[in-house]
Amino acid sequence: MSAAFPDDDLSFNPSANPEFTDLLANPARRTLLKGALGSMAMVTGLAGCATSGAGPRLGFAAIEISSADAVRVPAGYRADVLIAWGDPVGDPAGMPAFRFDASNSAEEQALQSGTHHDGMSFFPLPLGASNSTHGLLVMNHEYPDHNSMFPDGRANWSLAKVRKS
Repeated sequence: MSAAFPDDDLSFNPSANPEFTDLLANPARRTLLKGALGSMAMVTGLAGCATSGAGPRLGFAAIEISSADAVRVPAGYRADVLIAWGDPVGDPAGMPAFRFDASNSAEEQALQSGTHHDGMSFFPLPLGASNSTHGLLVMNHEYPDHNSMFPDGRANWSLAKVRKS
C-alpha cells in the first residue's frame, strides 16, 4: 500500500504503478513530472490543432477562433449543461428558487449549486466497480464571485456573506 494512504484508507490505484502523491513527495520526480506534463500539454495542443494529409489528428475538425460569448464545439459534437449556478442540489420540489439579483440567503445557496466549477470526477459505485452506470459525480467549486453573489458586491462584508460564499 502507498505511503500516501494510511492502512484505514483505500487506494484507488489498482495498478502496480506508484500513487500520484508518492511521485509528488519526491522533489526530483515532481520537477520531472511538472516538466513532462507541461511539455506534453504543449505538444498535444500543437499537434491537435495541426492536420496531416490524412485529416485532423484528433478525429475532428478544429473550430474557428472566435470572440463570441458562446460555447462552440466541432461538427458532430454537442455541449450540454449538467448543472448551473443556482440549480437545486436535491429534489427540486422543495428547493428555493434561484434569484438572479443575488438576493438568495446563505441557507438557500446551500441548497443550490455553486459557481465556478473547475473540476469533476466520477467514482463508480459500489466501491471498486468498473461500470459507468452507477456512481458518485463530485464537483469542485474553485472560488466565489462576490460581485455576482451579493447585490452590493464586496461592500458591507458580514458573517452572512462569509456563510453564503
